[in-house]
Amino acid sequence: LQQITSGFITDGPDVLHWFTDKPPKVMEAMDIIEEGGDQSVILWSNFRPEIARLCEELAYRGINYVAIHGGINEHDRIEARTQFQDGSVHIMVANQAAGGIGLDLWRASIAAYLSNSFKTEDRVQSEDRCHRIGSEIHKSVSYYDIVVPGTVDVRILRVIRNNRNLSDAILSGGLRGMITKGDE
Repeated sequence: LQQITSGFITDGPDVLHWFTDKPPKVMEAMDIIEEGGDQSVILWSNFRPEIARLCEELAYRGINYVAIHGGINEHDRIEARTQFQDGSVHIMVANQAAGGIGLDLWRASIAAYLSNSFKTEDRVQSEDRCHRIGSEIHKSVSYYDIVVPGTVDVRILRVIRNNRNLSDAILSGGLRGMITKGDE
């Protein structure tokens, strides 16, 4: 369901279907970058297809970026982090599990989440990346959650904010409770 709110579905390991050429979450992320001007931005995503689509859109618009996700080797991750931290590149596209723990990304004054992982720890750690020694160069860090109202996005964010893992919420309330429309 979360993939659907991100604008795509998979049909097996090698088949991907996008619903539109301009996925709304990706377009919203581009608006956040534009409004941020020269601020450094981290775009967090739980899905590699969404990360790839973000990278395609950034490249299409001529915006320099770096990426950190499970498909990036350690050497390239270090290079990406270095370019981001030294200000050579102002946009980072990352996966919370791959880039959310142990990295200093204090250069970012904006962090936007297109899709969250199902673990509160991933969210907490990814937010902390912007608050390391050196982050005092910013007055504040702005966080954006790009969600589709009335969908599983809202419920996943609520579970994370209540400091629970999605699997625990599903086990205690059932899957139907996660997808039933109601309290948004």
